[in-house]
Amino acid sequence: MNTKPKYLKTSQMAEFLGRSVRWIKKNKDVIFIKGKHYHQPPTEREPFWDVAAMEAWVRSEERDERTEDILKKVS
Repeated sequence: MNTKPKYLKTSQMAEFLGRSVRWIKKNKDVIFIKGKHYHQPPTEREPFWDVAAMEAWVRSEERDERTEDILKKVS
């Protein structure tokens, strides 16, 4: 049985998305929202990225107000 992890570290998420670690870090708190796309435990330096939330972002299934504002600015 091959189960998908619930959370990934930044380097793992970058590989999962086919992006660079730099791109992920650059867009943290710009495109990606703390508490939704990633979680930052107080004892950890590196965030844990939520795989399900990031998959929804890739499929463009999430459209909250902040996402709509970003899309208006770039289009």
